[in-house]
Amino acid sequence: MGDPRGGGGTSGRRLRAVGVLWRLALDAGAPDRAELLLDLARVQYLAGHIGQSAQTCEQAAEDGERTGRGEVVGRAAIIVQGVGHPEVNRRLEDLCRRALRLLGADAPAALRARVEAQLACVLFELEENDEASRRSRSALELAMASGDPNAELDAIRARAGVEWRPRFNEEMGALGRRAIELAEPAGRPMARLWAHIWLSDAAVHRADPAGVAREVGAMSALADRTGLPLVRWHVLRRQASLAALYGDFAANRRLRVQAADVAADWADRSVQFTELAQSIGLALLRGDPTDLAPGWADHLAEMRSYPPVAQAALASAVLLAGRRDEALALAGPLVHAVSTLSRGLASAALAYLPGLAVEFGDQAGCRAVREVLSGLCDESDVMGAGTVSYEGSAARMLGELDLGCDEPAAPCGISRRVRIDAQLGAAPYVALGRLGLARALELTGDRRRAVELARAAAADARRLDMPGLRRAADAFLASAGANAENPLTPREQEITDLVAQALTNRAIADLLVLSERTVESHVRRILAKTGLSTRTELARWFLQQR
Repeated sequence: MGDPRGGGGTSGRRLRAVGVLWRLALDAGAPDRAELLLDLARVQYLAGHIGQSAQTCEQAAEDGERTGRGEVVGRAAIIVQGVGHPEVNRRLEDLCRRALRLLGADAPAALRARVEAQLACVLFELEENDEASRRSRSALELAMASGDPNAELDAIRARAGVEWRPRFNEEMGALGRRAIELAEPAGRPMARLWAHIWLSDAAVHRADPAGVAREVGAMSALADRTGLPLVRWHVLRRQASLAALYGDFAANRRLRVQAADVAADWADRSVQFTELAQSIGLALLRGDPTDLAPGWADHLAEMRSYPPVAQAALASAVLLAGRRDEALALAGPLVHAVSTLSRGLASAALAYLPGLAVEFGDQAGCRAVREVLSGLCDESDVMGAGTVSYEGSAARMLGELDLGCDEPAAPCGISRRVRIDAQLGAAPYVALGRLGLARALELTGDRRRAVELARAAAADARRLDMPGLRRAADAFLASAGANAENPLTPREQEITDLVAQALTNRAIADLLVLSERTVESHVRRILAKTGLSTRTELARWFLQQR
Protein backbone atom coordinates (compact mmCIF):
# COMPACT_ATOMS: atom_id res chain seq x y z
CA MET A 1 0.00 0.00 0.00
CA GLY A 2 1.44 3.32 -1.05
CA ASP A 3 2.13 6.14 1.38
CA PRO A 4 -0.31 9.04 0.96
CA ARG A 5 2.21 11.59 2.14
CA GLY A 6 5.57 10.33 0.96
CA GLY A 7 7.82 12.23 -1.41
CA GLY A 8 10.81 13.30 0.68
CA GLY A 9 13.27 15.30 -1.39
CA THR A 10 10.76 16.10 -4.15
CA SER A 11 10.48 19.77 -5.07
CA GLY A 12 7.19 21.53 -5.79
CA ARG A 13 8.27 22.03 -9.41
CA ARG A 14 9.02 18.35 -9.87
CA LEU A 15 5.68 17.43 -8.31
CA ARG A 16 3.85 19.55 -10.85
CA ALA A 17 5.82 17.99 -13.71
CA VAL A 18 5.05 14.49 -12.48
CA GLY A 19 1.37 15.42 -12.25
CA VAL A 20 1.37 16.40 -15.92
CA LEU A 21 2.88 13.02 -16.87
CA TRP A 22 0.22 11.16 -14.88
CA ARG A 23 -2.49 13.16 -16.62
CA LEU A 24 -1.06 12.17 -19.99
CA ALA A 25 -1.05 8.51 -18.96
CA LEU A 26 -4.67 8.73 -17.86
CA ASP A 27 -5.71 10.38 -21.11
CA ALA A 28 -3.89 7.63 -23.02
CA GLY A 29 -6.08 4.99 -21.34
CA ALA A 30 -3.64 3.34 -18.91
CA PRO A 31 -4.69 -0.20 -17.90
CA ASP A 32 -5.09 0.40 -14.12
CA ARG A 33 -6.84 3.73 -14.00
CA ALA A 34 -7.52 3.61 -10.23
CA GLU A 35 -3.83 3.25 -9.34
CA LEU A 36 -2.87 6.13 -11.61
CA LEU A 37 -5.59 8.30 -10.10
CA LEU A 38 -4.35 7.52 -6.57
CA ASP A 39 -0.77 8.40 -7.54
CA LEU A 40 -1.95 11.64 -9.20
CA ALA A 41 -3.99 12.56 -6.10
CA ARG A 42 -0.87 12.13 -3.91
CA VAL A 43 1.14 14.41 -6.19
CA GLN A 44 -1.60 17.05 -6.20
CA TYR A 45 -1.86 16.92 -2.42
CA LEU A 46 1.87 17.27 -1.82
CA ALA A 47 1.96 20.19 -4.25
CA GLY A 48 -0.73 21.91 -2.19
CA HIS A 49 -3.60 21.54 -4.69
CA ILE A 50 -6.07 20.28 -2.09
CA GLY A 51 -9.32 20.66 -4.02
CA GLN A 52 -7.92 18.99 -7.14
CA SER A 53 -6.53 16.14 -5.04
CA ALA A 54 -9.89 15.54 -3.33
CA GLN A 55 -11.61 15.44 -6.72
CA THR A 56 -9.07 12.92 -8.05
CA CYS A 57 -9.57 10.80 -4.91
CA GLU A 58 -13.31 10.74 -5.62
CA GLN A 59 -12.65 9.58 -9.18
CA ALA A 60 -10.39 6.78 -7.90
CA ALA A 61 -13.02 5.76 -5.33
CA GLU A 62 -15.68 5.57 -8.03
CA ASP A 63 -13.41 3.31 -10.06
CA GLY A 64 -12.78 1.15 -6.97
CA GLU A 65 -16.50 0.83 -6.27
CA ARG A 66 -17.22 -0.07 -9.88
CA THR A 67 -14.60 -2.84 -9.85
CA GLY A 68 -15.46 -4.06 -6.35
CA ARG A 69 -12.11 -3.09 -4.79
CA GLY A 70 -12.84 -1.70 -1.33
CA GLU A 71 -9.14 -1.18 -0.57
CA VAL A 72 -8.95 1.33 -3.46
CA VAL A 73 -11.77 3.37 -1.87
CA GLY A 74 -9.99 3.15 1.49
CA ARG A 75 -6.72 4.39 0.05
CA ALA A 76 -8.54 7.19 -1.77
CA ALA A 77 -10.10 8.33 1.51
CA ILE A 78 -6.78 8.82 3.35
CA ILE A 79 -4.69 10.80 0.85
CA VAL A 80 -5.84 14.36 1.65
CA GLN A 81 -5.10 15.07 5.33
CA GLY A 82 -4.86 18.02 7.68
CA VAL A 83 -7.31 20.28 5.81
CA GLY A 84 -9.47 22.94 7.46
CA HIS A 85 -11.83 23.68 4.58
CA PRO A 86 -15.40 22.56 5.50
CA GLU A 87 -16.45 21.63 1.95
CA VAL A 88 -13.36 19.46 1.38
CA ASN A 89 -13.84 17.81 4.77
CA ARG A 90 -17.45 16.96 3.98
CA ARG A 91 -16.24 15.28 0.78
CA LEU A 92 -13.60 13.38 2.75
CA GLU A 93 -16.20 12.30 5.31
CA ASP A 94 -18.28 10.82 2.49
CA LEU A 95 -15.24 8.98 1.12
CA CYS A 96 -14.39 7.55 4.56
CA ARG A 97 -17.90 6.29 5.21
CA ARG A 98 -18.09 4.70 1.76
CA ALA A 99 -14.73 3.04 2.35
CA LEU A 100 -15.72 1.63 5.75
CA ARG A 101 -18.95 0.19 4.33
CA LEU A 102 -17.06 -1.55 1.53
CA LEU A 103 -14.17 -2.75 3.68
CA GLY A 104 -16.33 -4.34 6.36
CA ALA A 105 -15.19 -5.83 9.63
CA ASP A 106 -12.95 -8.41 7.94
CA ALA A 107 -10.75 -5.83 6.17
CA PRO A 108 -7.03 -5.59 7.05
CA ALA A 109 -6.73 -3.86 10.44
CA ALA A 110 -4.10 -1.41 9.18
CA LEU A 111 -6.22 0.01 6.36
CA ARG A 112 -9.35 0.17 8.48
CA ALA A 113 -7.35 1.95 11.22
CA ARG A 114 -6.16 4.54 8.73
CA VAL A 115 -9.65 5.22 7.42
CA GLU A 116 -11.04 5.44 10.98
CA ALA A 117 -8.25 7.88 11.85
CA GLN A 118 -8.98 10.00 8.80
CA LEU A 119 -12.69 10.07 9.64
CA ALA A 120 -11.88 11.13 13.22
CA CYS A 121 -9.79 14.07 11.96
CA VAL A 122 -12.44 15.12 9.46
CA LEU A 123 -15.23 14.94 12.05
CA PHE A 124 -13.14 17.03 14.44
CA GLU A 125 -12.79 19.73 11.79
CA LEU A 126 -16.57 19.56 11.25
CA GLU A 127 -17.07 19.87 15.06
CA GLU A 128 -18.63 16.42 15.47
CA ASN A 129 -16.56 15.96 18.60
CA ASP A 130 -18.18 12.93 20.23
CA GLU A 131 -17.92 10.66 17.17
CA ALA A 132 -14.46 12.06 16.41
CA SER A 133 -13.20 11.06 19.86
CA ARG A 134 -14.74 7.60 19.57
CA ARG A 135 -13.26 7.02 16.11
CA SER A 136 -9.80 8.19 17.23
CA ARG A 137 -9.71 5.65 20.07
CA SER A 138 -10.89 2.87 17.75
CA ALA A 139 -8.24 3.82 15.17
CA LEU A 140 -5.43 3.73 17.74
CA GLU A 141 -6.51 0.30 19.03
CA LEU A 142 -6.68 -1.13 15.47
CA ALA A 143 -3.33 0.44 14.54
CA MET A 144 -1.53 -0.94 17.56
CA ALA A 145 -3.00 -4.40 16.90
CA SER A 146 -1.90 -4.27 13.25
CA GLY A 147 1.74 -3.38 13.99
CA ASP A 148 1.74 -1.20 10.86
CA PRO A 149 3.77 2.03 11.31
CA ASN A 150 1.72 3.94 8.72
CA ALA A 151 -1.50 3.02 10.50
CA GLU A 152 -0.02 4.02 13.84
CA LEU A 153 1.12 7.38 12.44
CA ASP A 154 -2.35 8.16 11.14
CA ALA A 155 -3.97 7.06 14.40
CA ILE A 156 -1.53 9.21 16.39
CA ARG A 157 -2.42 12.24 14.28
CA ALA A 158 -6.12 11.61 14.84
CA ARG A 159 -5.72 11.16 18.60
CA ALA A 160 -3.51 14.22 18.98
CA GLY A 161 -5.84 16.37 16.91
CA VAL A 162 -9.07 15.31 18.59
CA GLU A 163 -7.72 15.51 22.14
CA TRP A 164 -5.94 18.85 21.72
CA ARG A 165 -6.29 21.25 24.60
CA PRO A 166 -4.82 24.75 25.14
CA ARG A 167 -2.32 23.38 27.65
CA PHE A 168 0.74 21.15 27.48
CA ASN A 169 -0.41 17.56 27.75
CA GLU A 170 1.94 14.66 28.48
CA GLU A 171 -0.06 12.35 26.22
CA MET A 172 0.36 14.78 23.31
CA GLY A 173 4.09 14.99 23.97
CA ALA A 174 4.44 11.21 23.98
CA LEU A 175 2.41 10.91 20.77
CA GLY A 176 4.51 13.57 19.07
CA ARG A 177 7.79 11.90 19.98
CA ARG A 178 6.49 8.51 18.83
CA ALA A 179 5.40 10.02 15.50
CA ILE A 180 8.89 11.45 14.90
CA GLU A 181 10.38 8.05 15.71
CA LEU A 182 8.12 6.34 13.13
CA ALA A 183 7.94 8.99 10.40
CA GLU A 184 11.48 8.91 9.01
CA PRO A 185 11.76 5.12 8.46
CA ALA A 186 8.25 5.11 6.98
CA GLY A 187 9.10 7.93 4.54
CA ARG A 188 6.32 10.15 5.93
CA PRO A 189 7.53 13.77 5.95
CA MET A 190 4.05 15.17 6.58
CA ALA A 191 3.59 12.89 9.60
CA ARG A 192 6.83 14.25 10.99
CA LEU A 193 5.63 17.79 10.30
CA TRP A 194 2.44 17.28 12.34
CA ALA A 195 4.52 15.95 15.23
CA HIS A 196 6.78 19.01 15.27
CA ILE A 197 3.67 21.23 15.06
CA TRP A 198 2.21 19.61 18.21
CA LEU A 199 5.51 19.76 20.06
CA SER A 200 6.21 23.39 19.11
CA ASP A 201 2.75 24.40 20.35
CA ALA A 202 3.37 22.41 23.54
CA ALA A 203 6.67 24.26 24.07
CA VAL A 204 4.92 27.62 23.68
CA HIS A 205 2.14 26.54 26.06
CA ARG A 206 4.67 25.72 28.79
CA ALA A 207 6.68 28.93 28.12
CA ASP A 208 9.77 27.08 26.89
CA PRO A 209 11.45 29.30 24.23
CA ALA A 210 14.36 26.87 23.77
CA GLY A 211 11.91 24.07 23.01
CA VAL A 212 10.06 26.32 20.55
CA ALA A 213 13.28 27.13 18.69
CA ARG A 214 14.25 23.45 18.57
CA GLU A 215 10.93 22.27 17.09
CA VAL A 216 10.57 25.11 14.58
CA GLY A 217 14.18 24.58 13.53
CA ALA A 218 13.41 20.91 12.89
CA MET A 219 10.38 21.93 10.81
CA SER A 220 12.48 24.34 8.76
CA ALA A 221 15.11 21.66 8.15
CA LEU A 222 12.35 19.28 7.03
CA ALA A 223 11.08 21.88 4.56
CA ASP A 224 14.59 22.40 3.16
CA ARG A 225 15.23 18.67 2.88
CA THR A 226 11.93 17.70 1.23
CA GLY A 227 11.13 20.80 -0.81
CA LEU A 228 7.43 20.16 -0.14
CA PRO A 229 5.32 23.33 -0.52
CA LEU A 230 2.87 22.26 2.20
CA VAL A 231 5.69 21.87 4.71
CA ARG A 232 7.16 25.25 3.75
CA TRP A 233 3.76 26.91 4.12
CA HIS A 234 3.30 25.55 7.64
CA VAL A 235 6.82 26.63 8.63
CA LEU A 236 6.31 30.19 7.37
CA ARG A 237 2.94 30.51 9.11
CA ARG A 238 4.39 29.31 12.40
CA GLN A 239 7.39 31.62 12.11
CA ALA A 240 5.02 34.52 11.45
CA SER A 241 2.99 33.71 14.58
CA LEU A 242 6.15 33.56 16.67
CA ALA A 243 7.41 36.85 15.23
CA ALA A 244 4.22 38.57 16.41
CA LEU A 245 4.47 36.86 19.81
CA TYR A 246 8.03 38.18 20.24
CA GLY A 247 7.15 41.69 19.00
CA ASP A 248 8.77 41.62 15.54
CA PHE A 249 5.75 42.84 13.62
CA ALA A 250 7.65 43.60 10.41
CA ALA A 251 8.85 39.97 10.28
CA ASN A 252 5.29 38.77 10.85
CA ARG A 253 4.08 40.67 7.79
CA ARG A 254 7.03 39.55 5.65
CA LEU A 255 6.64 35.87 6.54
CA ARG A 256 2.91 35.98 5.88
CA VAL A 257 3.55 37.37 2.41
CA GLN A 258 6.02 34.55 1.75
CA ALA A 259 3.47 31.97 2.92
CA ALA A 260 0.82 33.51 0.66
CA ASP A 261 3.24 33.27 -2.27
CA VAL A 262 3.80 29.55 -1.61
CA ALA A 263 0.01 28.96 -1.62
CA ALA A 264 -0.84 31.41 -4.40
CA ASP A 265 -2.27 28.77 -6.77
CA TRP A 266 -3.80 26.40 -4.23
CA ALA A 267 -7.40 27.67 -4.53
CA ASP A 268 -8.01 26.57 -0.92
CA ARG A 269 -10.31 28.81 1.14
CA SER A 270 -8.90 27.50 4.40
CA VAL A 271 -5.52 28.98 3.41
CA GLN A 272 -7.19 32.33 2.74
CA PHE A 273 -8.96 32.20 6.11
CA THR A 274 -5.65 31.49 7.83
CA GLU A 275 -4.18 34.67 6.36
CA LEU A 276 -7.28 36.62 7.39
CA ALA A 277 -7.02 35.27 10.95
CA GLN A 278 -3.33 36.13 11.18
CA SER A 279 -4.00 39.67 9.99
CA ILE A 280 -6.73 40.06 12.63
CA GLY A 281 -4.36 38.72 15.29
CA LEU A 282 -1.69 41.29 14.44
CA ALA A 283 -4.20 44.13 14.20
CA LEU A 284 -5.63 43.30 17.63
CA LEU A 285 -2.19 42.95 19.22
CA ARG A 286 -1.01 46.30 17.86
CA GLY A 287 -4.40 47.98 18.26
CA ASP A 288 -4.30 49.20 14.67
CA PRO A 289 -7.04 48.33 12.11
CA THR A 290 -4.71 49.14 9.19
CA ASP A 291 -3.19 45.68 9.72
CA LEU A 292 -6.49 43.97 8.80
CA ALA A 293 -6.32 42.10 5.49
CA PRO A 294 -7.89 43.94 2.53
CA GLY A 295 -11.49 42.83 2.03
CA TRP A 296 -11.86 41.47 5.58
CA ALA A 297 -15.30 43.06 5.96
CA ASP A 298 -16.60 41.14 2.93
CA HIS A 299 -16.88 38.09 5.20
CA LEU A 300 -19.44 39.71 7.49
CA ALA A 301 -22.36 38.98 5.18
CA GLU A 302 -21.98 35.21 5.64
CA MET A 303 -20.38 35.31 9.08
CA ARG A 304 -23.19 33.38 10.81
CA SER A 305 -22.36 30.32 8.70
CA TYR A 306 -18.76 30.36 9.96
CA PRO A 307 -17.48 28.38 12.97
CA PRO A 308 -17.43 30.17 16.37
CA VAL A 309 -13.70 31.00 16.24
CA ALA A 310 -14.14 32.81 12.90
CA GLN A 311 -17.21 34.66 14.21
CA ALA A 312 -15.32 35.79 17.31
CA ALA A 313 -12.32 36.92 15.26
CA LEU A 314 -14.47 38.93 12.87
CA ALA A 315 -16.45 40.50 15.73
CA SER A 316 -13.12 41.58 17.27
CA ALA A 317 -12.08 43.12 13.95
CA VAL A 318 -15.37 45.02 13.73
CA LEU A 319 -14.82 46.40 17.24
CA LEU A 320 -11.25 47.41 16.40
CA ALA A 321 -12.56 49.22 13.31
CA GLY A 322 -14.71 51.41 15.58
CA ARG A 323 -18.08 49.82 14.80
CA ARG A 324 -18.96 49.18 18.42
CA ASP A 325 -22.71 48.57 18.19
CA GLU A 326 -22.28 46.19 15.27
CA ALA A 327 -19.54 44.32 17.13
CA LEU A 328 -21.77 43.99 20.21
CA ALA A 329 -24.58 42.51 18.12
CA LEU A 330 -22.17 40.01 16.56
CA ALA A 331 -20.29 39.04 19.72
CA GLY A 332 -23.05 39.10 22.34
CA PRO A 333 -24.54 35.69 21.44
CA LEU A 334 -21.06 34.11 21.43
CA VAL A 335 -20.11 35.50 24.83
CA HIS A 336 -23.30 34.26 26.44
CA ALA A 337 -23.03 30.83 24.76
CA VAL A 338 -19.44 30.42 25.91
CA SER A 339 -20.25 27.34 28.02
CA THR A 340 -20.84 25.44 24.76
CA LEU A 341 -17.41 26.40 23.39
CA SER A 342 -15.15 24.38 25.67
CA ARG A 343 -14.55 21.45 23.30
CA GLY A 344 -12.87 20.90 19.96
CA LEU A 345 -12.13 23.70 17.55
CA ALA A 346 -14.84 25.88 19.13
CA SER A 347 -12.55 26.38 22.16
CA ALA A 348 -10.24 28.47 19.95
CA ALA A 349 -12.87 31.25 20.19
CA LEU A 350 -11.65 31.77 23.78
CA ALA A 351 -8.69 33.66 22.33
CA TYR A 352 -11.07 36.50 21.39
CA LEU A 353 -13.97 36.36 23.85
CA PRO A 354 -12.15 37.78 26.92
CA GLY A 355 -11.27 40.98 25.07
CA LEU A 356 -14.80 41.34 23.71
CA ALA A 357 -16.48 40.77 27.09
CA VAL A 358 -14.15 43.21 28.87
CA GLU A 359 -14.45 45.89 26.19
CA PHE A 360 -18.25 45.82 26.36
CA GLY A 361 -18.24 46.13 30.16
CA ASP A 362 -20.29 42.95 30.38
CA GLN A 363 -19.70 41.63 33.91
CA ALA A 364 -21.96 38.62 33.46
CA GLY A 365 -20.20 37.80 30.20
CA CYS A 366 -16.79 38.24 31.85
CA ARG A 367 -17.75 35.78 34.58
CA ALA A 368 -19.04 33.23 32.07
CA VAL A 369 -15.90 33.46 29.91
CA ARG A 370 -13.66 33.35 32.99
CA GLU A 371 -15.34 30.16 34.23
CA VAL A 372 -14.77 28.33 30.93
CA LEU A 373 -11.24 29.66 30.45
CA SER A 374 -10.13 28.83 33.99
CA GLY A 375 -11.45 25.30 33.51
CA LEU A 376 -9.13 24.79 30.55
CA CYS A 377 -5.98 26.57 31.66
CA ASP A 378 -3.77 27.08 34.67
CA GLU A 379 -1.16 29.77 35.21
CA SER A 380 1.54 28.05 33.15
CA ASP A 381 -0.57 28.04 29.99
CA VAL A 382 -0.24 30.21 26.92
CA MET A 383 -3.20 30.53 24.58
CA GLY A 384 -3.26 30.05 20.83
CA ALA A 385 -1.79 27.89 18.08
CA GLY A 386 1.06 28.62 15.71
CA THR A 387 -0.88 28.20 12.47
CA VAL A 388 -2.84 31.38 13.32
CA SER A 389 -1.55 33.25 16.39
CA TYR A 390 -0.46 32.96 20.01
CA GLU A 391 -2.26 35.09 22.59
CA GLY A 392 0.21 35.17 25.45
CA SER A 393 -0.45 33.99 29.00
CA ALA A 394 -3.94 32.63 29.62
CA ALA A 395 -3.50 33.67 33.24
CA ARG A 396 -3.00 37.28 32.09
CA MET A 397 -6.28 37.00 30.20
CA LEU A 398 -7.92 35.69 33.37
CA GLY A 399 -6.57 38.76 35.18
CA GLU A 400 -8.20 41.04 32.59
CA LEU A 401 -11.47 39.17 33.12
CA ASP A 402 -11.11 39.63 36.89
CA LEU A 403 -10.91 43.38 36.29
CA GLY A 404 -13.89 43.16 33.95
CA CYS A 405 -15.83 41.49 36.77
CA ASP A 406 -14.67 44.27 39.14
CA GLU A 407 -12.90 41.56 41.15
CA PRO A 408 -9.18 42.27 40.72
CA ALA A 409 -6.86 39.51 41.84
CA ALA A 410 -4.04 40.20 44.28
CA PRO A 411 -1.27 42.23 42.56
CA CYS A 412 1.31 39.54 43.36
CA GLY A 413 -0.80 37.02 41.46
CA ILE A 414 -1.06 39.31 38.44
CA SER A 415 2.67 39.95 38.59
CA ARG A 416 3.31 36.18 38.34
CA ARG A 417 1.18 36.14 35.20
CA VAL A 418 3.32 38.85 33.63
CA ARG A 419 6.39 36.75 34.40
CA ILE A 420 5.00 33.86 32.31
CA ASP A 421 5.00 36.09 29.23
CA ALA A 422 8.46 37.41 30.15
CA GLN A 423 9.78 33.85 30.45
CA LEU A 424 8.46 33.10 26.98
CA GLY A 425 9.97 36.31 25.55
CA ALA A 426 6.53 37.61 24.56
CA ALA A 427 7.38 41.32 24.81
CA PRO A 428 4.01 42.67 23.56
CA TYR A 429 2.12 40.63 26.15
CA VAL A 430 4.52 41.67 28.90
CA ALA A 431 3.66 45.26 28.03
CA LEU A 432 -0.09 44.53 28.05
CA GLY A 433 0.34 42.74 31.37
CA ARG A 434 2.05 45.76 32.89
CA LEU A 435 -0.92 47.96 32.11
CA GLY A 436 -3.27 45.31 33.51
CA LEU A 437 -1.21 45.19 36.69
CA ALA A 438 -1.27 49.00 36.86
CA ARG A 439 -5.07 48.95 36.75
CA ALA A 440 -5.23 46.36 39.52
CA LEU A 441 -2.77 48.29 41.69
CA GLU A 442 -4.76 51.49 41.26
CA LEU A 443 -7.85 49.71 42.59
CA THR A 444 -5.88 48.55 45.64
CA GLY A 445 -4.67 52.11 46.31
CA ASP A 446 -1.02 51.76 45.22
CA ARG A 447 -1.15 54.72 42.85
CA ARG A 448 2.61 55.34 42.74
CA ARG A 449 3.42 51.82 41.56
CA ALA A 450 0.45 51.87 39.18
CA VAL A 451 1.73 55.03 37.49
CA GLU A 452 5.23 53.54 37.26
CA LEU A 453 3.92 50.44 35.49
CA ALA A 454 1.66 52.42 33.16
CA ARG A 455 4.60 54.58 32.15
CA ALA A 456 6.64 51.43 31.48
CA ALA A 457 3.77 50.10 29.37
CA ALA A 458 3.62 53.35 27.42
CA ALA A 459 7.38 53.16 26.81
CA ASP A 460 7.04 49.56 25.66
CA ALA A 461 4.24 50.60 23.32
CA ARG A 462 6.43 53.28 21.73
CA ARG A 463 9.35 50.89 21.34
CA LEU A 464 7.30 48.01 19.94
CA ASP A 465 4.94 50.16 17.82
CA MET A 466 1.69 49.23 19.58
CA PRO A 467 -0.56 52.29 19.11
CA GLY A 468 -3.53 50.67 20.87
CA LEU A 469 -1.55 50.03 24.06
CA ARG A 470 -0.01 53.49 23.85
CA ARG A 471 -3.46 55.10 23.77
CA ALA A 472 -4.68 52.95 26.66
CA ALA A 473 -1.62 53.66 28.80
CA ASP A 474 -1.80 57.39 28.11
CA ALA A 475 -5.49 57.43 29.00
CA PHE A 476 -4.76 55.62 32.26
CA LEU A 477 -2.00 58.06 33.14
CA ALA A 478 -4.20 61.04 32.30
CA SER A 479 -6.98 59.71 34.55
CA ALA A 480 -4.39 59.19 37.29
CA GLY A 481 -3.27 62.79 36.96
CA ALA A 482 0.18 61.75 35.74
CA ASN A 483 2.11 63.12 32.78
CA ALA A 484 1.89 60.47 30.11
CA GLU A 485 4.32 62.19 27.78
CA ASN A 486 7.08 62.96 30.25
CA PRO A 487 7.72 60.13 32.72
CA LEU A 488 11.07 61.54 33.90
CA THR A 489 12.01 62.75 37.35
CA PRO A 490 13.42 66.32 37.65
CA ARG A 491 17.01 64.97 37.79
CA GLU A 492 16.38 62.78 34.72
CA GLN A 493 14.94 65.78 32.86
CA GLU A 494 18.04 67.78 33.76
CA ILE A 495 20.33 65.07 32.39
CA THR A 496 18.19 64.68 29.26
CA ASP A 497 18.48 68.43 28.62
CA LEU A 498 22.28 68.12 28.71
CA VAL A 499 22.22 65.04 26.45
CA ALA A 500 20.16 67.09 23.99
CA GLN A 501 22.93 69.70 24.07
CA ALA A 502 25.31 66.94 22.82
CA LEU A 503 27.29 66.77 26.08
CA THR A 504 29.12 63.52 26.83
CA ASN A 505 28.52 61.55 30.02
CA ARG A 506 31.89 62.75 31.30
CA ALA A 507 30.96 66.39 30.68
CA ILE A 508 27.54 65.94 32.32
CA ALA A 509 29.17 64.29 35.34
CA ASP A 510 31.60 67.19 35.77
CA LEU A 511 28.83 69.76 35.40
CA LEU A 512 26.47 68.12 37.93
CA VAL A 513 29.23 66.90 40.27
CA LEU A 514 28.30 63.24 39.79
CA SER A 515 30.31 60.18 38.90
CA GLU A 516 30.35 59.17 35.25
CA ARG A 517 28.93 55.78 36.20
CA THR A 518 25.94 57.48 37.88
CA VAL A 519 25.28 59.50 34.74
CA GLU A 520 25.50 56.32 32.64
CA SER A 521 22.92 54.68 34.89
CA HIS A 522 20.62 57.68 34.59
CA VAL A 523 20.87 57.63 30.79
CA ARG A 524 20.09 53.91 30.65
CA ARG A 525 17.07 54.44 32.89
CA ILE A 526 15.89 57.40 30.81
CA LEU A 527 16.13 55.40 27.58
CA ALA A 528 14.16 52.54 29.20
CA LYS A 529 11.42 54.86 30.46
CA THR A 530 11.00 56.59 27.12
CA GLY A 531 11.24 53.43 25.04
CA LEU A 532 14.08 54.92 22.99
CA SER A 533 17.32 53.32 21.85
CA THR A 534 19.92 56.05 21.23
CA ARG A 535 21.01 59.43 22.56
CA THR A 536 20.03 60.98 19.22
CA GLU A 537 16.47 59.69 19.56
CA LEU A 538 16.42 60.92 23.16
CA ALA A 539 17.55 64.42 22.14
CA ARG A 540 14.87 64.58 19.44
CA TRP A 541 12.20 63.39 21.91
CA PHE A 542 13.27 65.95 24.53
CA LEU A 543 13.14 68.82 22.07
CA GLN A 544 9.65 67.73 20.98
CA GLN A 545 8.53 67.71 24.62
CA ARG A 546 9.82 71.25 25.10
